Amino acid sequence: MKLAKYSLIVGVAATAVLAGVAQAKDPRTAAQADDEWNYLMAAVEKGDGLWHNGKLGSNGLACGNCHPDGSATNPHTWPKYQTNLGKVGTLRDMINWCITVGRGSCV
Repeated sequence: MKLAKYSLIVGVAATAVLAGVAQAKDPRTAAQADDEWNYLMAAVEKGDGLWHNGKLGSNGLACGNCHPDGSATNPHTWPKYQTNLGKVGTLRDMINWCITVGRGSCV
């Protein structure tokens, strides 16, 4: 009898959770969430501007000229051996190489 009662309680609780009855309250107000979103979007716009700015380097090329789809750089494949570095390098090493040696245009 106790097992059946326990199973019933667990079943009702699981159903309530799955049905959306028991949801955690967002600790932020709507205004705070909007402020966070606006701050994030301003950072995204700044990054996009830097990615496409050809005036940052010495040869007029922007990072986006050689890397038009930045998401295709496969960051999950790092660290790996890079012949231009002569060692196993991290993604950070490669970015720094690109800035200082490669084209001098990425920021």
